[in-house]
Amino acid sequence: MKFVKGSGLTMQDVLEQGRKILKKAKIEQSDPESELILSAAIRKPREFIYTHPEYALSRSEKGNFANFIKRRAKRLPLAYIIGVKEFYGLAFFVNKNVLIPRPETEGLIDLALKEINEIRQTGIDKIDIIDIGTGSGAIILSLAKTILGSRIMNDIAFFAVDKSKKSLIIAQENAKRLGVNEHIQFLHGNLIQPYLKSTQRKRYKIQDARYKIFLANLPYLTSKEMKNLQPEVRYEPRQALDGGKDGLDVYRSFFKQLAKLQNNPFAAICEIAPGQKNEFLKIVKASLPQSATEFIKDLSSRTRFAAIENPPR
Repeated sequence: MKFVKGSGLTMQDVLEQGRKILKKAKIEQSDPESELILSAAIRKPREFIYTHPEYALSRSEKGNFANFIKRRAKRLPLAYIIGVKEFYGLAFFVNKNVLIPRPETEGLIDLALKEINEIRQTGIDKIDIIDIGTGSGAIILSLAKTILGSRIMNDIAFFAVDKSKKSLIIAQENAKRLGVNEHIQFLHGNLIQPYLKSTQRKRYKIQDARYKIFLANLPYLTSKEMKNLQPEVRYEPRQALDGGKDGLDVYRSFFKQLAKLQNNPFAAICEIAPGQKNEFLKIVKASLPQSATEFIKDLSSRTRFAAIENPPR
C-alpha cells in the first residue's frame, strides 16, 4: 500500500493510511504505534494528535511519517525509529547500538533499591552500584535518578560498564538528558574488570568498607532461541542477546570474575530467563561457594531475577 499524496492532508488522514499499512504488515499494536510514529514525524507530543485532528501536515512532515511507517512495516523496532524508549517512567534515547530496554527489567531497579535499604540498615552507607553491560544506561540511570531524588543518598557511587564504546556514548547522552551525568562513572571494558581497575586507581582497596552491588542483565538467549528471534529483535545487537548454547556463557564469565571478590562483601542482582534457575545456581556455587541465592519472580509469575549475597547476611 502506498501513501496517498496531496496537499492539506490532516493527521487523521495520514493516521488512517499508516494504520492500514501496519495492519497489513501484521503489527499487532498498529493504532498506538501509528500515533507514536506520527508524533515523532511532526515533533509534537502525542496529545497534540488528539487535540488538533485537523492539523495539516507539511510536506516534510508527511515525508517523515511515510518513511517511518515504511520502516516499521519492515519490522524495524519502533524504538529505533522514533529514537526513544520509556523505562521506569523515564525517556531513554536508543539506537541500533544498544538493546531496547524491556519492561520486565524494571524489576532490577526495585530489587536494587530493596538491597540498598537492607544494607543501610546494617550500618553500611558506603556503597558502589555497578551496572555490568549498561547499554543505553537504562538500569543505572533510572536507579541514580531515583536515589538522587530521595533522601537515601549518602555515600553511593554509580558505575556504568560496557565493552561497547558506542553503547557508552548512548549511555552518557542519556545521563546528560536526565541530569545525572556528573554522578556516573562510565567504564569501558569486559564485565567487572574495568571497575576493579578503576577502584584501584582511586587508591582505595577493594577490601575496604564499601559494599558493592552488581547489577547484570547480561545476554541469556540460547543458540536455539537466537535462530528463532522475532523480526524486530533481529535488528538489535547480537552481542547483547546471545548467551551461547544454554544462554549462560556470559554469566559464567561474570561469576568467574566475581570470584576474585569472594572474600569481600557484595551482592549481585541478575536477570535470567525462566527455566535457567538450576543451571544458573550451579554456576554461582562453582564460583562463590559461600554465597546465598534467592530467585524472584516477575509480574507474570515467572522466575526472572536472581539475588546473590556474598557472604549471606
